[in-house]
Amino acid sequence: RIHTRFNQTEARTGRLSSDNPNLQNIPIRTELGSQLRAYFVARPGCVLVDADYSQIELRILAHVTGDEHMQQAFLTGEDIHRSTAAKIYGLPLEQVTPRLRSSAKAINFGIMYGKGAYSLSKDIGVSVKEADAFLKNYLATFPKVSGYMDKTISDARNCGYVSTLFGRRRSLPELTSNNHNIRASGERMGLKSLSCVTYTVSFMALSRLQAGAHGPQEVVRLAARTFEFNHENLAFRQQFSALVTTNFLELSHVDDPFSLHRKPAF
Repeated sequence: RIHTRFNQTEARTGRLSSDNPNLQNIPIRTELGSQLRAYFVARPGCVLVDADYSQIELRILAHVTGDEHMQQAFLTGEDIHRSTAAKIYGLPLEQVTPRLRSSAKAINFGIMYGKGAYSLSKDIGVSVKEADAFLKNYLATFPKVSGYMDKTISDARNCGYVSTLFGRRRSLPELTSNNHNIRASGERMGLKSLSCVTYTVSFMALSRLQAGAHGPQEVVRLAARTFEFNHENLAFRQQFSALVTTNFLELSHVDDPFSLHRKPAF
């Protein structure tokens, strides 16, 4: 069997990287990728399970900003993108069209990565002017999100780094550059600090799983072995799926409960 090597200290965002071989870049939508994934097989008595946090970045955004609308949507199990579209456009949920939901989804995730009107216009297929109007309407509708973004960049300029919920720091010397493009890049990297939190949450879950937080250490160690890690998505060779679910959902006290999607991997 071939086993990858995970690197915990190479990526500035805090995520794990993989090499020798790199399991994070195997195509998923091509015929060749499907053929390659067919080579991943579990040992006898085990299955391969894919575990993916559901919209974890948006849940964390709702927590750190304290936005009541987002928090309520997650607590009641609403479709967060449909709920966002209804809020932005002032419509009842049942009147939100697939196109409006798609636009809201692009804005929800684009905001977290510091996307501007130009990038957003490419994502949702509208003019830059329309995308700019969408962004301004979004930030006016969710002022706590706008305030969080402004404060994150302001604090980073003052101290030279951004800090996550768990205290991980990322240095941002780009913010002091005389070059506008470099400064803008630094601002986008600063806003991406939310993604650093998702990696930390996943690491914490893995640590608890390995340490046997909910049972004898020997049992938990037999239960799962991580063989692929990509952002907040993990794949395991697994015998006891309940252990993975328990350890991944009961580890971080945030206002918006995490949700975990599990399915057979590959």
